Amino acid sequence: MARKDEFGGTWWAKRWISALERLGWSNRLQRGRTYARQGNVLEVKVRPGRIDARVQGSRTRPYRVTVNIDPLSDSDWDVVMNVHLRGSFLMSRAAQQHMIAAGWGRIVNVASNSGKNGGRGRAAYGASKAGMINLTQTMAIELAEHGILVNAVAPGLIKTREEQGLFLLFDGVLLAFGFEKDF
Repeated sequence: MARKDEFGGTWWAKRWISALERLGWSNRLQRGRTYARQGNVLEVKVRPGRIDARVQGSRTRPYRVTVNIDPLSDSDWDVVMNVHLRGSFLMSRAAQQHMIAAGWGRIVNVASNSGKNGGRGRAAYGASKAGMINLTQTMAIELAEHGILVNAVAPGLIKTREEQGLFLLFDGVLLAFGFEKDF
């Protein structure tokens, strides 16, 4: 457990505040950002769908703050599947007609390590990328006789705006276990 002022001055706290500001949560979390800057956040626990913090604010005793994160909706699931799997299928299907006529072609899909290894909070994305891996393997078998090669690349975690929260969480875990952040 941290003492007052320990968390607020850390590299991770500054990154967390910066990410919250970029997400546009400034009105809702103004007090929380102020407390974090002042070192009044004594403890943070991140769990699926929930973030709990112990804060020493204007009260005489520390109090708990909980931020609940809504679970993935059906429509959000559909968006992920449509973007990552259906879109690739439709584009490949349209391109393969021309490749078959030409007698050759190359299709490269973008999969992910999340398609091979499950992860907490990644059900839709992981399932879409597992589908992408299977789609790629199936298309490779079906299109080989036409001279069409089908492959997929599966990059690891790439630091993007969408992954910023995951990187912040990882950085926080490193610091919590005593690893120094020097990159």
